[in-house]
Amino acid sequence: MARKSRQLRSPRTCLIKPSVIAGERWLSLLEYRNTPVETIGSSPAQRLMSRRRKTLMPTALTLLRPQVVEGVENKIEWRRQKAKSDSDRLAHSQPQHEVGQEVRVAPLRKGHSWQAGTLVEPFPDIFYLVKTDSENIRQNRHFCKPKEQSVYN
Repeated sequence: MARKSRQLRSPRTCLIKPSVIAGERWLSLLEYRNTPVETIGSSPAQRLMSRRRKTLMPTALTLLRPQVVEGVENKIEWRRQKAKSDSDRLAHSQPQHEVGQEVRVAPLRKGHSWQAGTLVEPFPDIFYLVKTDSENIRQNRHFCKPKEQSVYN
């Protein structure tokens, strides 16, 4: 879902920009479709229709003729692998806690101090139910530190 919203970010900004007059919005979208992507070497219109689209700028007729772009699948796959390797390089494994373990929980509001608590149960995702002195808190495991560990890591 997040990937699709990232893919739509550029065309969406072409349509939403307040500086673009209503009639020129479609021209800015056309310009986006005709602009080649740097890593792939072809524009979205070239990949979809095997040709460039006509614009208000004079274009040579040879450029408007259909021409199949080769190797697009390989370049797209390379981009995906590079994005994945960058993401994997920056990813950290999250600590696993046990039920009944004494932890310190990050404050829910700024300016408050960390609270001592006990893990009651894990949720299917990355959250834990932590019982503190005053209440039960559903907290992300990133913000639950073991009691022995410093809270400033």
